Amino acid sequence: MADFANLLAVLENDPDDAQARDALASVSRTTPPNVRVEKLAATRKLLASRGRPDAVVHLLDVELGALTPQEPGATDRRVDLLLEKGMILDGELLDVPAARAAFEEVLKARPADSMAKEAIEELDLAEKNWKKFAAKYIQEASASTDRSLATGLYESAAEAYVRFAPEAPEAEQYLRKSLEVDPKNGKAAFHLARHLRRHKRWQELVKLLDEELQKER
Repeated sequence: MADFANLLAVLENDPDDAQARDALASVSRTTPPNVRVEKLAATRKLLASRGRPDAVVHLLDVELGALTPQEPGATDRRVDLLLEKGMILDGELLDVPAARAAFEEVLKARPADSMAKEAIEELDLAEKNWKKFAAKYIQEASASTDRSLATGLYESAAEAYVRFAPEAPEAEQYLRKSLEVDPKNGKAAFHLARHLRRHKRWQELVKLLDEELQKER
C-alpha cells in the first residue's frame, strides 16, 4: 500500500514519469479496492486541476485494469469509469475515435445506458457539422478586433480540426494562430504539444515546452 501511495506521489509531481506509470498499473492490482478507488480519485482530481487530462485518462485506465468482476458493484464502477474517460477524451483531449470506443464499451456492459447513447449521438451530429462551424469560427476570428475573442475562435476552429481531421494542416495552423494572438493560451499550447509529440517532431516540441516554461517564470 505504501508503494501505491508513493507511486501516486511521484506521478503527482511528474505525470510523465514512465517508470512510475508502468509500476502503478501492476501495484494497483494488489491494492485493496477501497484504497485504490479513493487514492486514484484524489490524484485524478489533482492532475485535472493542473491541466493534465492525459494523465487523468491514464489513471482511469489503471483503475479499469485493476478492477475485477468479483468486486462489489464492479459493473457499475466500470461503466462510471468508462463514461468519465469518454467525456475527457472527447471534451478535453479531442480524441473522438477513443471517446467513441469508450462509450461503445459502456453499451456493451450496459446496453440501455442513456448517457453513452446521447454521447455517441452528439459525436455523430458534430461530425456532420464540424466543417461548417470551423469555417464560421475562422471568419469571425479574422474580423474580430478583440484579442481574447479572436484567440478563442481560432482555438475553437483548431479543436474542430483536431477532433475530426487531426492530420489536416489546418489543425496545427489554427493552434499556432491562436498562440500567435495570445501566447499565454495554455489550452492551445497543450494541444499543439500533443500534436508535435504524436508526429515525433521532437525539436519543435522541446522549443514549445521551453517557451511555455519561460512564460511561467
